[in-house]
Amino acid sequence: MKSLRTDGLRRRAETRFFSYDLPRAANAGSEQYSTSASRKWLTTFPAALPDVREAALRTLAEMRAEIAYLYEAEDKVVIRATQPQRQIRAELAVLDPSSTRVVVASLQGTAVDRPTSAWVIAAMERILEAPGVATASRNNA
Repeated sequence: MKSLRTDGLRRRAETRFFSYDLPRAANAGSEQYSTSASRKWLTTFPAALPDVREAALRTLAEMRAEIAYLYEAEDKVVIRATQPQRQIRAELAVLDPSSTRVVVASLQGTAVDRPTSAWVIAAMERILEAPGVATASRNNA
């Protein structure tokens, strides 16, 4: 007959993490923050980077998202914006002088928010297709 004391110790030992368990335990929920293309919305616009940047900033302004971070380089722009319950990250990269790749990732709490990412892309497309917008890329074409 087992004593209650040893049975309790065995139960505690079964739930204890060992050093080789820590990497798996730390990455248990990492699929929500994955950087793979399946977790982000990815598209290519036939417009120059400055035009797409302007469309992204106008879209985020329409959403009343506060720009938390804006990184600009010659061939890349990264925008991070926040709303009360949502974080949005847009990465714009030059493919060639007249086309720009856009990757949008949106998180609501700890979950990936794909509908918001899709809405951001659709709103950027609507802005870029409006007459009088993206004049720099149209003049270069």
